[in-house]
Amino acid sequence: MIIKRKEFEKAFAGDEGTIVCHNRFVSTSRDTRTALEFSMRKAPKNNEIRVFMEITSKTGRDISRISEKNGIFDPENQQEVLFTANTRFKIVSKRNEGNIVHLKLVEL
Repeated sequence: MIIKRKEFEKAFAGDEGTIVCHNRFVSTSRDTRTALEFSMRKAPKNNEIRVFMEITSKTGRDISRISEKNGIFDPENQQEVLFTANTRFKIVSKRNEGNIVHLKLVEL
């Protein structure tokens, strides 16, 4: 995903062990290629950064049967997993690789 730098710093402040929570739904994919495709579809502006999250889930819901990608419904297309607003995650690791921030999160 591409996110504004200030929003990232607010949402993911802290290092390993920090608990983070978002007040909106979080849309993810079980397919690494799809996740990277979404984060690479446009260049970030100066005030934005790319973030790649790997999440160990407890309550994320697979909505592949109803999600679409580019107007096409296909369960194998996006392999979308949705987390409800206010789902809590713990940061397991956070590292920069080039122009991408990699986060490993565990749902609490």
